[in-house]
Amino acid sequence: MTVVSAPPQCKFATLSYTWNSSTALKAEDRAPVLSSDSLPKQISRTILDATMVTKRLGLQYLWVDRFCIPQDDEEEKIIQIRNMDLVFGAADFTIVAAAGDENFGIPGVGATPRRDQPSAQIGDIELLASLPQSKTAILSSKWSTRGWTLQEAFLSRRCLFLTEDEAYFECASMTRREFMKVNDDLAATKADRDLVRNAHPPIFKAPGSRGGYGEYEELVHAYTKRDLTFDSDSFNAFAGIARFMAKSDSPILQISGLAIPDPRALEISGKPAGELKRQFLSSMLWIHDPPNHPCKPLRRRTSFPSWSWTGWAGEIFYGRRKLGSEQSHIDIGFGFDQNQHHDFESLYDREMLKAIQIQGPRYLHLTSYVVPSEWIDFVDVGAWSISGFHASLSVVESCGRLEWRNNHGATEGAREKLHTRRWELILLAVHELAVYFLVFENLEEFARRVGLCSIYMAGDLGLHAHLLQTEKRSITLL
Repeated sequence: MTVVSAPPQCKFATLSYTWNSSTALKAEDRAPVLSSDSLPKQISRTILDATMVTKRLGLQYLWVDRFCIPQDDEEEKIIQIRNMDLVFGAADFTIVAAAGDENFGIPGVGATPRRDQPSAQIGDIELLASLPQSKTAILSSKWSTRGWTLQEAFLSRRCLFLTEDEAYFECASMTRREFMKVNDDLAATKADRDLVRNAHPPIFKAPGSRGGYGEYEELVHAYTKRDLTFDSDSFNAFAGIARFMAKSDSPILQISGLAIPDPRALEISGKPAGELKRQFLSSMLWIHDPPNHPCKPLRRRTSFPSWSWTGWAGEIFYGRRKLGSEQSHIDIGFGFDQNQHHDFESLYDREMLKAIQIQGPRYLHLTSYVVPSEWIDFVDVGAWSISGFHASLSVVESCGRLEWRNNHGATEGAREKLHTRRWELILLAVHELAVYFLVFENLEEFARRVGLCSIYMAGDLGLHAHLLQTEKRSITLL
């Protein structure tokens, strides 16, 4: 076996598996790979088993990230990472090793046995216990906890999941379990196929159903539930999905991971000028601790901006609100370094838009209305309000969703930080039923996002009108 450049139009499989960090390639093993010579002498069980699966299914080529992405050439590595949508989208199928890590092997293929299926013999009759649902086995596997593997399955046209119990196949038009035989003659019509498919719904959505903000934000939520070994991969492991969504029928682009529409499509469709800003502000309304949901404090990833979910390690949620098209209260700018300030409208420039897709800006400039500290009132134990309206505050580090039902300790911490102006609230977005404030922490030169504050006013926009009587302030978020 060797590493070669893929011949034109060749059919190949890809492997999705869980790396074992203790088996990182040694320097002496990397050189032969980069010179397209023999593979290292020591290859993990899972990769060896995957080559056997590839051969048995009639293909000659298998793409494995460990050997096909140069691990020592950072520039080439980044180029290939950003093109994962092309790799997995072009593969004939993806082998998903959904049992253990790369040293475990693929059960039932090589030396690793499958799990025993309980059985009982009663006279001439043998009874077998039902196997666990494939979906349950896959979603509870170590493979499902890793950040990189989400896009590998999402971008693949066909996935062959190999668990400790059975094989499970999924593509855009069907799902099949090894344990359950389906007579395809009985599913000859589309209606019959749909009936079979609905009985065993796919784990990943079919390509025809993908696109739009809801899909993008569902994927962000699913991705942030997973783990990464290196914080520097916070966006890299999602980049293939982002590229796929940018090429969909309803293209979704992104600024440092936050979804925006394609400005060119807005111009063609004649959408109002404020649409781009409205959608970006909607994408900033993420929280990590919705009501009635257990949460953990997020951990800061300092290589990424605090105003984006990429800047935090931990599960985040979108409670999407349709904002009014006119968000004229706020001006937005951005910069790749602290000395730059590009107006938001510069996104309509094709070269600028292209640059942002490759490298997201670190700095976000906001000019809007900041809530005066004297408007904030802690009226009771666990209760606080802004100008008389009950407020809900989701903060990233203390895991305190502060509202009138919550505990006294969390509120005391917020009281001190808000009254000493260590934390402040800047008006971010206005909805017909609510007003949203970005909670920021004042640092020496810049500010960082620490949470989101929402006030539901059931159509009473008195607070909004009150704020418009104050002076605007400019802050730069890092």
